[in-house]
Amino acid sequence: MELQLIPMIIARWLNPIQIKIINEIGGVYIVYKDAIYSTTYSSIISKIREILEFPIESRDEIDDDFFIRKIDKIHSNILKI
Repeated sequence: MELQLIPMIIARWLNPIQIKIINEIGGVYIVYKDAIYSTTYSSIISKIREILEFPIESRDEIDDDFFIRKIDKIHSNILKI
C-alpha cells in the first residue's frame, strides 16, 4: 500500500544540489525569505528592516490565511498532479 505523498520542503535557503534532489523525487519546495520573530522584538525589527532592508517581520501568531497565501501557487500545482 502506498500513501502517494509528495515531499514538501519549506526552507530559508536551499543549495542547488538539494533543489535537484527534491525535483528528482517529485517533491516541491518553498524558499521562505522572510525571517519571523516574536513581537517582543518589534522595535529592533523595525530598525533592522528600515536600516538594513532585511526581509524580517514580527508576529506572534501565523494565521491560516497568511500560510495559505505563501503556498497557494504550489498547492494549486500539486492538486493538478
